[in-house]
Amino acid sequence: MKTVTKKILPEWFETVKSGQKRYELRLADFEIQDGDTLRLEEWVGEGEHRKFTGRFIEKKIDYVRKVDMKDWLLKQPEINEKGMYVLQFANDKDEYDAQSESYGLLFIGVIFAIVAGLLVNIIHDYLKVYKFIYPIVVSAGLLILIKVTGKMLDANLNKRKRSKK
Repeated sequence: MKTVTKKILPEWFETVKSGQKRYELRLADFEIQDGDTLRLEEWVGEGEHRKFTGRFIEKKIDYVRKVDMKDWLLKQPEINEKGMYVLQFANDKDEYDAQSESYGLLFIGVIFAIVAGLLVNIIHDYLKVYKFIYPIVVSAGLLILIKVTGKMLDANLNKRKRSKK
């Protein structure tokens, strides 16, 4: 695996750095393959006034496709008229996983119920309160936690949906 260094303008550097842009469209005047690292160095200015800012970012390449455009463009007359899109798919790791989060919150709820039960036992031993309070407190604690967890999940899901727009 090797590192390939290329220049990049500040506006594109920032979108790569922030994670908004997870692709690079480049003239195929160099060799690169899956597993290599692309080092993007930020440059400003034009012509002889162009200079390296000192900032760079390195990204591991996990997919490369070289397109032979000679014959392909001739067979696609609409490209000149309409242009083309470069589309970027969301990284699966970035997508929200409500199920995993709910399992984590459920685990916290179970721990909460156990701690509540232990507290009830301590209160019972100290104050000699009846044992029937234990299941009531644990059940109430779980019900409250489930309700709060549901509201937290809804709020978090809505927040993530808004931030993706």
